[in-house]
Amino acid sequence: MSRFAPVMRKLHKECEEKGAQIFLKTECKKILQAEDGSVRGVLAVGEDGVEYEIKAKCVIMATGGFMGRKDLLKKYFPFYEEDFFGFYVPNMGDGLTLAEEAGAALEGHATLVRETCHSSDAMKEHFLTAAAREPNTMWEETSGRNLQIGANAVLSQPGKKCFTLYDDNLVQEIVDYGYLVPRYPNKDENKQFKINLQEVATRKEWVIQSDNWDEIAEWIGCDAAVLKASVEEYNSFCAQGYDETFVKDRRYLKPLLKPPFYAIKFGVMVVETCGPVRVNENLEVLNKEYQPIPGYYSAGVIVAGWQGHDCNGEHLFGSELGFSINSGRIAGENAAKYALGKEAK
Repeated sequence: MSRFAPVMRKLHKECEEKGAQIFLKTECKKILQAEDGSVRGVLAVGEDGVEYEIKAKCVIMATGGFMGRKDLLKKYFPFYEEDFFGFYVPNMGDGLTLAEEAGAALEGHATLVRETCHSSDAMKEHFLTAAAREPNTMWEETSGRNLQIGANAVLSQPGKKCFTLYDDNLVQEIVDYGYLVPRYPNKDENKQFKINLQEVATRKEWVIQSDNWDEIAEWIGCDAAVLKASVEEYNSFCAQGYDETFVKDRRYLKPLLKPPFYAIKFGVMVVETCGPVRVNENLEVLNKEYQPIPGYYSAGVIVAGWQGHDCNGEHLFGSELGFSINSGRIAGENAAKYALGKEAK
């Protein structure tokens, strides 16, 4: 269950207590407008095919993103690959169609929020994702050179994949003390980390285990001399306590010295889309002349202009909730003022 579910249950209860009608499994098909373009309601269809024409002075559109639409993902994000992984809700971007048909302006770009990193697709192997993101490891490009953390850096690699390197000492640290960046609430999982890692490594799909860097370089597909030189340089930085290349926090400078060594392959994890419906500060949907469409409001991730077009990093799941809640509040306040004939401030 989502950890946000209690919030939604609370909101649902308050809506019912205040007399709101909630239509489940009912799809909005059209924003109804008067001749002057102002909103006068919506046309919706229930699961049983029954149509509802709901009259309203204003409408707030909060339909979520479009993670379920591969065509839109390809349109807005040319770098998108269908094997990108993510725990997201596959919304179909219905709001984009509704907005366009109502004369709304859509920006020519949107944002695909993404983070590093994701390893094996098998849920029972999610420990690989946790292991790949540990800060005291070494990241490698497909060329065998040291890499700084970041989803965009991974996307720039051939195959959009990179590698995390471990030695036996680092593996044992997780067994003894757990992950430095705990992501999954299983306090005993780390005790089985070495056993699980070695078991998965036998397949050589997401992990390889070897006593020498030459075999690991062959699996990665890079020049062994380049990989070994990169590891030697990194180890020297660990010894002196200063990373001359990326100025990595010295707390996490741990050398790779004790075999067996491991390489874990990983890619990016996608979170959500943001945009591209254009709004103003009152969350009023704008037309192609940048003027508000009277009575039409929008909130949540479908709204453009609140998130940078290059949002990537670490631990971004849930990062859209703050804006979604607050934009919904602002849109609701202004929609209520509009319905009551009061001017939004």
